Amino acid sequence: MKLINKFVIMLVCFTAVYSAFLIFTDIGVIFDKLLNFKIEFLPVIFSLVIFGWFIHGLRWHVLLRNVKINISAKSSFSIWLSGIGLSFIPGEVGDFVKAQILKNKYNIPRAKSSPIIISEWLYTASGLVSLCLLGGLFFEISLYLGCIFGVVLIIFFIIANSKKLFTKFLKIGSKIKIISRFSESLTDSFDTMKKSTSGRAAIISCLLSISYWFIESIAVFFIMQGYGINTVQILDIIPMYS
Repeated sequence: MKLINKFVIMLVCFTAVYSAFLIFTDIGVIFDKLLNFKIEFLPVIFSLVIFGWFIHGLRWHVLLRNVKINISAKSSFSIWLSGIGLSFIPGEVGDFVKAQILKNKYNIPRAKSSPIIISEWLYTASGLVSLCLLGGLFFEISLYLGCIFGVVLIIFFIIANSKKLFTKFLKIGSKIKIISRFSESLTDSFDTMKKSTSGRAAIISCLLSISYWFIESIAVFFIMQGYGINTVQILDIIPMYS
């Protein structure tokens, strides 16, 4: 619980600093832009954002079930939302609060749940890489970036499925204080990681990740429409946003 309390304090501090920044910047310009926003686009934007959240939450639930962590869909989604609330922390380390909640509420070892969170990062990246490659049909630079990051992503998936490489990777990561708290058992961590990044779960998670980023791109398109930016087409938004 101490770890969670620290995260909450960091969240409050970040909110306070961000609010102060807005106050001392040209708040008039910001309000002017907001007031000119075409509110008829809001229902579509909110629907897309919520649907995107549902897809991400579903991916989290699928990965939990894949390693025999059987909790209700409602509890699973609530825990996932807790991680979203702390996603501002550099490196998305705030996501690890989900592992702490699973341990406190269901007595699930962090060594079993933490690898799921890492695999989520890989799938999120896979969705972005897929959109970059798709964007290569319109922007040459997008294709190059997709290929470069795609190679890096493949390397990480190889590490996740090689016990020797994964053990070395965890040893390096354990030198970071906040991550060291979640590397309790190398064997359990590897078993969970391998299950989470291979087979049927990997295919479903990749498809859900691609769907999520595609929906997010459409939401960005409608936000731009709301501000009167009509020069960018929806097919251009996808590679630009990714």
